[in-house]
Amino acid sequence: MNKPLVLLRAPVLTLSGYGTHARQIGDWLLQLDKAGKIDLVCEALFWGNTTWIVDIERDTLIKELMPRCRSVPRKPDVSVQLQLPNEWDPKIATVNVGVSAAVETDVAPTEWVTACEQMDRVVFPSKHSMTSIINAGWKPRDGQVHVVPESFPDALLRSDVDTSALDPLPPFTFLVFGQMTVQESLISCDRKNIFNTVKWLLEEFAGDKEVGILIKTNMGRNTTFDAYHTENALEHIRKAAQASKANKQLPELHMIHGDMPEVDVAALYKHPNVKALVTATRGEGFGLPILEAAACDLPVIATGWSAHREFLELGRYIDLPCAVQTIPRERVDGRIFVARAKWAEVTETDFKRRIRKFRESSSIPREWAMDLGKKIRAKYCREAVIAAWDAVLGPLVRGES
Repeated sequence: MNKPLVLLRAPVLTLSGYGTHARQIGDWLLQLDKAGKIDLVCEALFWGNTTWIVDIERDTLIKELMPRCRSVPRKPDVSVQLQLPNEWDPKIATVNVGVSAAVETDVAPTEWVTACEQMDRVVFPSKHSMTSIINAGWKPRDGQVHVVPESFPDALLRSDVDTSALDPLPPFTFLVFGQMTVQESLISCDRKNIFNTVKWLLEEFAGDKEVGILIKTNMGRNTTFDAYHTENALEHIRKAAQASKANKQLPELHMIHGDMPEVDVAALYKHPNVKALVTATRGEGFGLPILEAAACDLPVIATGWSAHREFLELGRYIDLPCAVQTIPRERVDGRIFVARAKWAEVTETDFKRRIRKFRESSSIPREWAMDLGKKIRAKYCREAVIAAWDAVLGPLVRGES
């Protein structure tokens, strides 16, 4: 009997959040392939304008997935498609599984309801992303929908991570991690809310020479050209903060840009002078950097709404009070963000009050972080998430059901 042919249709070679998610699914399917349970073929997709990985030696997973990015020899028995729901093809294989983080707001486009109805199974990384389509009118069939989270990389578990390349960092450094999703002229539309997060940190700690900001960011790509525009955007933020604090020195602002090995990313969370990850995000479909920070026992200061709460509330974190409001008209595109959609808005006053309190006394939040980290490492490690994928889809892709 022939082994089931499984197609992974996803942006497996892109440097993006969806790319990371795709490679996690690919990791699970590769294990089944190498065990002789399936034949795996990948269709590598674009993801927006994000950069592609071209170095086959980048890591073991890329080295194993890249040769499987080839033409499909026949109609697949099963497809696993990680895309926006309206991009899924419900007829490409005999059985079709759609995977998506959907949209970060509270409601998705109504067209996505039809897309979900046409798939045999649908998997989301969070209850929040699943609910966005249910709120649009989708009524899943029994056994049709599942939630399988993302995992943090094994490198975060290493005890020998070298953080010296980041030196010198100010003694009390805040980490900001996320992509700028719009130009600086549209800061109210920036889903990650990077502009306000950085500006408010600069303003609140103006004159405090011990505070710094370490930001890992880009504006969509990991190119030199993108780095230039990202630096200009951060300079725009710095000038805006300086204008409100004309007589005070602003905290140091250190930018990290470009593709990094996982062990170097781990160093961002593990540097002894990095005291917290802070994000005033307006919405997350999952929130992988937040998960990674928590897995490293780093205190998290984050908006108290959307998907990241699902893992942060395994313990305690510093939540930023917020109001769920209709998204700006300029953000509406009719394709992903619809006019009635809402996301979270953190006020400047609440943000600054919470980070000031953390600056003055961080010992208890550090205790919270250590307790939460233990739970995160148990539930969201690579092995646990692979097991979750196998529990919900293993029999299907192996042709056992």
